[in-house]
Amino acid sequence: SSAHAPMTKYDHLGAMARNGVEAALLAQRGFTGDRNVLEGDLGFWRFAGALGCDWDFFTRDFGSLWTVTQTWYKRYPIILYTTPGVDAVRSIIFDHHIALDQIEHVEIRTMRTNKVQTGKEILGVMDAWTSYSYNVAAGLYDVFPRRAWQEPHIFQDPKLLSLAAKIDISPLRKEDLRSVGNYWEGWCPASATVRAGGRTYEAWIETLPRIEDDELRGKYYDNVGGLLGDENAKALEDACWNLTQVGQARRVAGCLKA
Repeated sequence: SSAHAPMTKYDHLGAMARNGVEAALLAQRGFTGDRNVLEGDLGFWRFAGALGCDWDFFTRDFGSLWTVTQTWYKRYPIILYTTPGVDAVRSIIFDHHIALDQIEHVEIRTMRTNKVQTGKEILGVMDAWTSYSYNVAAGLYDVFPRRAWQEPHIFQDPKLLSLAAKIDISPLRKEDLRSVGNYWEGWCPASATVRAGGRTYEAWIETLPRIEDDELRGKYYDNVGGLLGDENAKALEDACWNLTQVGQARRVAGCLKA
């Protein structure tokens, strides 16, 4: 219920992946666990709050279907489902060549909002990461490197905070939806309305953007610039593209040097 995001992670995907790898390695060595962890009165799908479980999915295309390929990489250093709103406003401002000092008001309507995201008071790094309004402002000012969005000299910048104060977030009404879909399949509708220079502009985005390899590579080099030397940055990139050939984790860790 807090208006400010805590430093705890609600779904730590890195830890989940590590636990999955460790579980597989332990099983390979004969370690056994709870055979009814998925079903039963206290089965995983029940305490996770799901209404049901697709049992066939667990073994369907086993060993050939890898959901990692369905991952949505973030375009910005923000909560993933904030991206369509940021992109919608950016498309209006950049397509119509609107000067930022002409903006009078921005309203973003989205299906996914909460108190943390709609807060405008930036007290620290976590607020900078979660504040929808601030992240739209950072996107409009096209701040680079994008890791700087959560650095004090950026999130305390008066011009960004002044612009963020003009941006409001509200729920998207069900009657305004143009389609129905699943969030895990990228369905994430958002609309944006911008008043600027006495005119009103609108944009609508239906789904999360897919980032192509060139954009992902550009994002990587933007964010490691000044942190890693050129040689180590290139070695780390090559290791990530060819992870199955790396062999040992220390080869990747060895690239993390300035």
